[in-house]
Amino acid sequence: MKDMTLRHVSALKGRGYLTSTFSVVLLGIVSLKSASESPLLLACLLLGMASSVAGMLMRWRSHRLEQRRKDEERTHSSTPLTARGERLGILQPRKLTPLSAWLSKVALRPGGKNRMNQALRSATIFSLSAERPRAVQQQPDAHAAFDAAFLVGETARFACSLQRLSSAGATLQAVAQFGEAEPLHLEMASGQTIAGKVDWSAEGEVGFIFDEPVDIISTLARTLANLPAERRSMPRVEINQLVSVRLGTRVEHARTRNISQGGVGIETRLDLAVGDAVQLTFDGLRPLEGSVRWVQDGHVGIAFNEELGWQTLMPWLRHAQRMQATATPPAVPTPLNPESQGMIPDKHAIRLDAPASVREGVRWWNARVRGLTTHLVELETRATFAPGAQLWVSLPEIGGGPANVIEAAHNRILCEFRLPLRQRELSLVSGGQPPR
Repeated sequence: MKDMTLRHVSALKGRGYLTSTFSVVLLGIVSLKSASESPLLLACLLLGMASSVAGMLMRWRSHRLEQRRKDEERTHSSTPLTARGERLGILQPRKLTPLSAWLSKVALRPGGKNRMNQALRSATIFSLSAERPRAVQQQPDAHAAFDAAFLVGETARFACSLQRLSSAGATLQAVAQFGEAEPLHLEMASGQTIAGKVDWSAEGEVGFIFDEPVDIISTLARTLANLPAERRSMPRVEINQLVSVRLGTRVEHARTRNISQGGVGIETRLDLAVGDAVQLTFDGLRPLEGSVRWVQDGHVGIAFNEELGWQTLMPWLRHAQRMQATATPPAVPTPLNPESQGMIPDKHAIRLDAPASVREGVRWWNARVRGLTTHLVELETRATFAPGAQLWVSLPEIGGGPANVIEAAHNRILCEFRLPLRQRELSLVSGGQPPR
């Protein structure tokens, strides 16, 4: 009876996958006419259809393999244990790697089993800074654990936990004692090995300096690939980036302290309270909605309403890493009109310093308003825009509107509004500030 039920469920799944495949084909036929006008849209449509069908075929194949495994288990369940062990080779002790053996010991310690089951995410911090390892003195919560690692010497290997990792070194938790400048190798669970030496050791923590800088994003990617499915989520990443925070009609720029798939820690001058709904704009990402979870001494923790997928977060972090590596002091803009001391050729232009953001396509970028009239706006931004680029400019208090880039010089752009601002809107943005 149970076998008949399982076969019935399997058949239903197969019909479901077949129906989904058929619906993808039908939807593709409906969209084919409009997509055929653009080769790019047509290619995206066909690729999307093929990916959907391939995904459903892989899920069906995975289901069939799982069903076969369960059938084999039921078949062997009536076989004596000794015979099964001899046939399957499971009575022979399995040879564990050193790291696997250490993890097994941790799981078997008193209370260890619960800790391993609850460790659903990594508490290790990955930092995009190049600073030397510093003391962390912080323990993970009950639902997280530091990544396991080893410090390996010429004659011994020592188990440790990876608390924080930067391109310059790592902060570790370790029971063993180490001498300063002792050369070792850091062996991570992903299989990556990094040569370095002990920089300091105090209160159960060890500062380990790498001989050569490491690529943190590549290391993070290897770590994610090595994690089991139930723990495969992005750990917290320390990053110092500009972010725009909107609370109602108020907008302020802030600096990020760290980010994960579920939220971000920032430093801001905005008067925020727990429960406040905010909108965050990061350079190169779409605006994200979130709510304030905690506030302490100008530091604020914000949870995203929808988690950022690692497919979105990883490329963004890679871009941020490159921007930090090539960062140069901002150039001093050369005034195109000496009389106005700015790019706007109008002596009645309002000079101000206010937060703003601009969108080109689907990407948003933070900016500062430096000059404003009813027809023109001068913006300072790290993004590069060419004359003629069509943007959506979002200003404080009044929202946004379309504009065209008419001039670009250094890190500033001059945009012309397609719909001129009204005097009331101009006053709201400038806070009633008169022209200079």
